[in-house]
Amino acid sequence: MKKIAYLFLLLVLTACAGEDPITPAIEQPNEFTLTDNPSDPVQHARYLLFKEYGVPVYFNDTIAVRNKGTNADGSPRMIYETVDLNWTFSGYNRGVKYTYHYLTQPEEQLRALNFVGKYLATAPKALRPFSIMLADTLTASSRSSIEQPIYHVGFRTLVFAQVKDLTDPDTIQSKIATVIRNMIADRVTANKTVCALFAQVSSEKGWYKSEWEKLGNCPTLLKWQRKSWVLSPNALFDSAPYEIYGGQDLVDLLLQGSPSGEAYVADAAEAREVRRLMIQEMGNYGFIRGWKNTGFRTPADDKEDREYFLQAIITLGERGFRARYGTSKLVMEKYQILADFISDTLGYPLDYDGRSEEEQIDDITNS
Repeated sequence: MKKIAYLFLLLVLTACAGEDPITPAIEQPNEFTLTDNPSDPVQHARYLLFKEYGVPVYFNDTIAVRNKGTNADGSPRMIYETVDLNWTFSGYNRGVKYTYHYLTQPEEQLRALNFVGKYLATAPKALRPFSIMLADTLTASSRSSIEQPIYHVGFRTLVFAQVKDLTDPDTIQSKIATVIRNMIADRVTANKTVCALFAQVSSEKGWYKSEWEKLGNCPTLLKWQRKSWVLSPNALFDSAPYEIYGGQDLVDLLLQGSPSGEAYVADAAEAREVRRLMIQEMGNYGFIRGWKNTGFRTPADDKEDREYFLQAIITLGERGFRARYGTSKLVMEKYQILADFISDTLGYPLDYDGRSEEEQIDDITNS
């Protein structure tokens, strides 16, 4: 019986070997390939971006139209593929409705395309979206709020809004940096292995949402937060180059003294030493900031903790991060988990801006 089955299989294989290779009978057109029209400045600009980066740019939410034959009355049966911003890297969010006002004036479209060109030139290949949509305004409506963000990172489409009037180079680069930081955060969040490794460093010992006092080994943190709530580790994290907490960083708050006029420290050198010790003490548990609601506790969970690390990593770069936090073994362990993924997988360079390393390290350590 086995011999009969073997002979039958051999005959089938021999017959198939003599046939022509199977090829698809229908070739699907690529609606996402843009063509040039030199007489149309907007279409020509879109084509040049597509030719350079392979990313189609649209001015409405219909990104593909396919002819699927005819209806019963003989009219064409068209299938429209539209932007669905509810798809994200984390899943499908049904709780938000997105609406647009389109850009219709060629001058505005060209300025918006200039912004896209700057973005695509800055973003590494792994952070370039499948497609980009440009709108005058984007509105995100939910039960609790109505917002008009300048961008939205979808699963396949990146939407930019309110960029038609951006012409200042510094403002453009600032907006682009914000978008890239959020895209990196999305990619990191979507990678469950990276998130689990990061969380394990501080979660396995139950350090999240814990009071510093209960953890122990935090004498400087406890001393200064008891004097005033504004002297919490959150003020330290928010110091330059981050957004300043309450308009002043920790060093300035220490030098300013209490509302009653009591001097907290003798001079800037002592204030910076307090700051160094607070960084070191938080680092004993792998943290760089306290809970968002009060600096008297550690971050609530690994998600909040990871957000602080990502902001610090992208803002400071590798050398800047090491200059500030490099003496903490646990902080650097968590840093390396995120940095390897950001630089190796996403291809985003964790480097400095145009200043020399000495200037930036001096700014970071002495601000």
